[in-house]
Amino acid sequence: MLGLAVSLTGCGGHGSFTGSSTTTSAQAKSAPKAAPSGPLTSSRAHAFARAVNLTARDLPGFTASRAGAERESASERRLQQRFLTCVGRRSSTGGGSDELSSPKFSRAGVLDEGVSSSVSFLATDNVAAEELALLRSSRARSCLSTYLQQLFTGRRYGRVSIRDVKISQGVPPAPGSTGGFAWRIRAGVAVRGVLAHFYLDTLGFIYRQAEVRLLSTGLLVPFPAAAQEHLFRLLLRRAEAAPL
Repeated sequence: MLGLAVSLTGCGGHGSFTGSSTTTSAQAKSAPKAAPSGPLTSSRAHAFARAVNLTARDLPGFTASRAGAERESASERRLQQRFLTCVGRRSSTGGGSDELSSPKFSRAGVLDEGVSSSVSFLATDNVAAEELALLRSSRARSCLSTYLQQLFTGRRYGRVSIRDVKISQGVPPAPGSTGGFAWRIRAGVAVRGVLAHFYLDTLGFIYRQAEVRLLSTGLLVPFPAAAQEHLFRLLLRRAEAAPL
C-alpha cells in the first residue's frame, strides 16, 4: 500500500472512525481465526479478493468503471521514492502480491461521490503487523504530508490547481481483524478562482496477511459517514467468512 501514496489517504473526525493518530482502548484485540495450512497461493489470494471486494450489487445507484493505469513522470517517481525512503521502505513491492481491486463506483450529481475497495497481500503475519504499525504512525503521516506538498505545490492540471492539503489519521474499530487504520486527505481544488473541497478517505484493516481497504471520495462534503461505515463492516464480515 505504501508504494502508492494515493492509497495512503486520510480519515478522521466523523462517522465510522475516530480522528486520532494513536490506538484507542476501543480498538478490538481479537485475533483472526486459525489460517489454513500451507503457504498462501495465488489462487487462494484471488478467491479471497473476489469474495471480499465490493460489487455493483453493494452500491445501487452507482456506475461501475475500470480506470486505466495512470502514467507517472520521472519527477513523480523520484518523489514517490523519497516518500518510501522516508517511511523506511526501499521499494513498493514489500514482498506481497499485486493489489486486487473492485471496479470504481461513482455517482454524479451536485455532490460527486466515488467508492471502491481493494485487497493486497503481505509476505508474512509479522510483515502484516509491521504494516499496521506503520500505517498508524505519526511518521507515515509526516512523510505523506511532505510528499503531497512537494507533489502539488506550484502545479496545475489544466485549469485546476490543488492547495491547502490536510491529512488526518484514525483507528476505526475492526473486530475480528488484526487491527484497523484510517486516513483522510482534504484538499482545496481551485477552478477559475472558485475554491471547493475534495475529500479522499481510506478505511482499512489487516486480516492475517491480507490488507483490505475501502476508498471513498466526495466533492464539497465527505462521502456519507453512514454509508462508509456500512461498507467497511461489510468488508470485515466478508473477510471473516472467506477462507484465506
